[in-house]
Amino acid sequence: MADSPGKFTFIPEYRYGGAWHSSSGIWVKGYAHLPSGELLQGADFASRLALCANRELLCQLAASLNGRFCAVGTLPFGSFALVDRVRGLPLFYSGGGSDSVVVSDSPYALADIKAGQDDVAMLQLQSAGYALGCRTLFANVRQVEAGCFTLFQDAGTSSERYFSFSADALSSISFNDAAAMLTSALENSMKRAMQFIGDRPIAVPLSGGYDSRFILAWLVRNGVKNVTAFTYGSASSLEFAVAKEVARRLGVKWIPVVYNESLIKGLAQQPGFDEYVLFASGAASMPFFQDYPALNALRFAENTVFITGHSGDFVAGSHLFPFQDRMGRRILLTSLFSNVYRYFGGSKLQRKMLYQQLENHYDMMGAAIPFTRLESIDYTERQAKFIVNSCRAYDFFGHSTVLPLFDAEIVDLFKVLPFKYRFLKPLYNRVLVDSYFLPSGVVFAKELQATKQQVYAAFFKGIVKRILGRMINARPPSDTIGYNAIACELYKNAGLELDRHYTSLNIPIIKWYCDFFAKKFGSSHCEY
Repeated sequence: MADSPGKFTFIPEYRYGGAWHSSSGIWVKGYAHLPSGELLQGADFASRLALCANRELLCQLAASLNGRFCAVGTLPFGSFALVDRVRGLPLFYSGGGSDSVVVSDSPYALADIKAGQDDVAMLQLQSAGYALGCRTLFANVRQVEAGCFTLFQDAGTSSERYFSFSADALSSISFNDAAAMLTSALENSMKRAMQFIGDRPIAVPLSGGYDSRFILAWLVRNGVKNVTAFTYGSASSLEFAVAKEVARRLGVKWIPVVYNESLIKGLAQQPGFDEYVLFASGAASMPFFQDYPALNALRFAENTVFITGHSGDFVAGSHLFPFQDRMGRRILLTSLFSNVYRYFGGSKLQRKMLYQQLENHYDMMGAAIPFTRLESIDYTERQAKFIVNSCRAYDFFGHSTVLPLFDAEIVDLFKVLPFKYRFLKPLYNRVLVDSYFLPSGVVFAKELQATKQQVYAAFFKGIVKRILGRMINARPPSDTIGYNAIACELYKNAGLELDRHYTSLNIPIIKWYCDFFAKKFGSSHCEY
């Protein structure tokens, strides 16, 4: 489809994540709720966007949308590409300004191999698991950032941020009032989810944690039928045991998927595997394989909707560390670098370059409370491109995905709450336990929630590690999912040697993907 031939072209490449719908020169995929409660989908969604007569109206409408969506089209003041707050359905573009602009949901439809690889993006992906900002691994292709729309006008290309998780001021609300507001927000979020789902079958990826347990408990308490829960990974893990017992007590059908050699063997050679890698990575993120073997084995009906727990614990404050609200700029930036580039192993020069990029991003949010700037960067980068991006597996197998704990009402509440209500998640945990888990009988003596002692121990251990660096021998990571088996299969199929001296289960997957990308597109691996 082309609008204004030679100037703006849209290439809808994928049906994964839902079909594209159009009206009045606007194309949309996904759904969104308005503050009024109206559900926008299909041509009606496109028609609503077509009413935006100027940039300000588009920004206002985008900020009011609550869902998982993307949109592309031409309006009187220019052409645009819009994604939701967490970049649930990514968009990519090439060109801009006086050049022709092409937008697509696939970066490969836009890639000019002759333009080469973006070496900075490759370094970022190797160090973080994703490319930061609008970069992709292709030098000539850019992505629309979470909570933004990109505007293409004759004067040039610009990005408009309509949502940020940073806060200029925090609320003075009481704990009890905040608990009441959170309970209301959780209820409203799940009701919005059910408005979109209707009577379609539901699948819940059930872990041993609180997020997915809340979703399942809510569904059962509200009489929702045709619900299936499933858990994957190691059968001997506490995660499996807790998930099994939660499903039993709630009376929900539960399917265990044990990741063993027989399930994983030959996975990388199966038809469609390479296509999944390309789709899930978007030339910008590490492809996730956690859910893939389970989905490949279970083959849910195509109209099944997946309700996932991403990422209630993050929004509630699980990422916050001791004294973060009192720290100065330098310490916060050092912490930010360690959190974002957690796999970094490059040179001092590379470190300086990556640090300066983060510093610039941090300083751009000049009016925001310092510790919330870190949260905003985490939300836009890691949460969108790494955590939420893992849901691409559900899209690939033909399903719709709902993220009720990233609902705008919940996120907007948490982002202005006092630090003490979020550090160690006291508010979130209290509301879930008292309002949902105790009444449903799904509270256990041994939980997977980090204790105060564990959080402080990890914090001080991180400080010591940053000081002593590689003098400390890190322990091999715990593998409750079965990622080692998946990594072995990938490396074996690619003819690579797997170095087992890694400190994160993601490191071998990232290295494998960089090799995959280099072979596929003739680029350099840029291994440091």
